[in-house]
Amino acid sequence: MAVKKILIVDDDKEILDLVGKKLVSLGYQVIKASLGKEAVLRAQTYRPDLILLDIMLPDIDGAEVLNQLKLDPKTEYIPILFLSGIVNAPHEPSNQVTVAGRQFEAIPKPFQFEDLHKKILELLK
Repeated sequence: MAVKKILIVDDDKEILDLVGKKLVSLGYQVIKASLGKEAVLRAQTYRPDLILLDIMLPDIDGAEVLNQLKLDPKTEYIPILFLSGIVNAPHEPSNQVTVAGRQFEAIPKPFQFEDLHKKILELLK
C-alpha cells in the first residue's frame, strides 16, 4: 500500500511541528506550509491525499486556498479537512464549517490528536 501524503497548512509553527511529527510516526508522508499561496503550490506539486487547512492564514485565507485548489484539475479532487478556532457557529452542525458557501468537515482548535487522526482515517478511506 502506498504511503499517504498529507499537506498540513497552518501559520502556527507548533501545530505544524507537533501534528507533523505524530503523522510521520504513524507512517504518513507530511508536507508543510505556513502560508496560503505556499499551500496551493505544494498541493499542485506533491498532490497530497489529504489537506489539513487552517482558515485564518497571514497571506490568503483558507477560503481562497480552497477556491484555487478546486479550480485546478490537478487538485480539485483532494479532500480538505479544515482546522480552525471558528468552527461550530450556532447555525452549523458540530464539526462543520461553512467556507465559500459550502459545508466542510472541520476539527475545532484546540483539538486532541486522536480526534484529528480518527477524522483523517475516515477521509482517507
